[in-house]
Amino acid sequence: MAARTTQKTEVLNAAQALDFIERHGVAAESVRRGAVPSLAETIVGEAIRGNWWSHPRAKEIFAITRAARDAPQILVCRIVDGKMMVMLNRGDYWQCGYLIRKDEFENIKARGLEQFRNDVVSVAPFVADRTNELANWDPIKLLTVRIDRLMKWYRPGLLCIGDAAHAMSPIGGVGINLAIQDAVAAANILAERLLRNTVSLADLERVQLRRDFPTRMTQSLQIILQNNVIHRVLGNPDFRLPSVMKLLNRWPFLRRIPARIVGIGFRAEHVKTTNMYDPKRTSRADRIRFSDWFPFELLFWFLPWR
Repeated sequence: MAARTTQKTEVLNAAQALDFIERHGVAAESVRRGAVPSLAETIVGEAIRGNWWSHPRAKEIFAITRAARDAPQILVCRIVDGKMMVMLNRGDYWQCGYLIRKDEFENIKARGLEQFRNDVVSVAPFVADRTNELANWDPIKLLTVRIDRLMKWYRPGLLCIGDAAHAMSPIGGVGINLAIQDAVAAANILAERLLRNTVSLADLERVQLRRDFPTRMTQSLQIILQNNVIHRVLGNPDFRLPSVMKLLNRWPFLRRIPARIVGIGFRAEHVKTTNMYDPKRTSRADRIRFSDWFPFELLFWFLPWR
């Protein structure tokens, strides 16, 4: 009887796996349905039915996906059975965020630390050997997510920008972007007036007027994502990707839109302050360039990197 032989497809290496993720912008380690590309299936070069842990080449998949997860440029987001965790490799440790519904923390503590560790492992099995670092509740901090902004950013002698003017959600990590853009806009408008000691309330108001629109738009987008993605994930084992996410995968050029919003925002700011030692140059700080326009609670802790 002739022996049956199978041809082994060449496996992606870690560098190729990272290139695959970067090309698609987002990839699922393993996906049973939906339009998000599967890294596991790409690694073995064939469709996988069920969980890849039972695949004959599971060890190869595990090695490559773990190398991809450990890459510093990869933000790991895991969604399993109505639970969601975000992980960021900081080099020598993992910064982990476990999303929960508001007012749920006390219930989690009442169930005990061991059950919480089990919940974490059920979402991210590859950290099972590291959860013993959570010896008590002290390293686990509660971050209450709030989205709000001041109605008025200024008073005589005071201008609030960044987090002082608008509290942002961690969604997208855009809070620091807005804060820096606020600072650049404030410098462009106020630098020369500060040198002349002629700053008025109207000048402070102009800073708010310039930065109020991108702040409102960014916060509105965060609320949409929170209500239509995160809120639907938590406690819902049958979560399915919104249609918009499928469109991003079907037409890759559309991914430039969220990439621009996250990276640049709804109004870019460029340093336009003049050389303060050159009185011949005039300021362009007040000019608005139309090309610059563009029509929950969280538990977090740290795990050692291995």
